[in-house]
Amino acid sequence: MLHLQSAVAEDEFESARLSLRVAEAQLATAQAEYDVLKSGTWRPDLELALAEVALARAELGQVQCDIDRLTIRAPIDGQILQMNARIGEYVSTPSVVPLLLLGQTDQLRVRAEFDDQDIDRLRFEARAIAVVRGRSRRPVTLTIAYIEPSVIPKSDLTGGFSFRVDTRVLQVVYRVPEVDESLFVGQELDVFIEAVW
Repeated sequence: MLHLQSAVAEDEFESARLSLRVAEAQLATAQAEYDVLKSGTWRPDLELALAEVALARAELGQVQCDIDRLTIRAPIDGQILQMNARIGEYVSTPSVVPLLLLGQTDQLRVRAEFDDQDIDRLRFEARAIAVVRGRSRRPVTLTIAYIEPSVIPKSDLTGGFSFRVDTRVLQVVYRVPEVDESLFVGQELDVFIEAVW
């Protein structure tokens, strides 16, 4: 009678025996994993998973914070009046020229300056009109919005040197009650106000 061991080569027998041991180890591992699943999650694994979730949430919050920090939002609803930077352009910091001008154009206002020696003649209820330079036949009626409470040095709009250094002005802001398509933001107007005398 032949023994089984002598019927196969020695190396095949060893290989089969090693395969059996591997299979037994895999069975033991699978049984242990099954037992863990059956008995519930192991507490340290659960705590580790919860820590990973918390870390992922914190990283998500950091990315959202970075996006919010890098997003430019307008402080008011309005219209872009002028853009001084385009995509891809280098912008120095601090910039001498504002990158963009934003304003509300649904309600236009006119800022008029009164020399300090004429302040006594100003009346809050005085009738006022504005005329676009070169268009005197179409005056625009104005209503007073508010008076700036501080008298300030006069600014020279012409670029000349005709103003005295000590000239000071009171600024009065008037509202343009009706939408006028021919008026633009930044346009210079001549303002005429009814005086006391």
